[in-house]
Amino acid sequence: MPPAAHPSPAAPWLRPQVADVGVGLLGKEGRQAANAADCVLPEFQHLLPLLLVHGALCRHRLSRLVTYSFYKNVVRGRSFP
Repeated sequence: MPPAAHPSPAAPWLRPQVADVGVGLLGKEGRQAANAADCVLPEFQHLLPLLLVHGALCRHRLSRLVTYSFYKNVVRGRSFP
């Protein structure tokens, strides 16, 4: 397994290639990280609500997928005359 790609401290605006979504924070260093990010937060304290909302939506989508999979297996399992 290759090591995770971490940006160097000299280039904070580079996103790791293994991430699905890049979250940038506005700060005193400049706007490079915010410009390269998919989602920009003004302060670090806003990260927790973002993660909680994302987790709830992900759980909802996964539960719908599982329910649909069970439904399709039940429908395919029946033999019609």
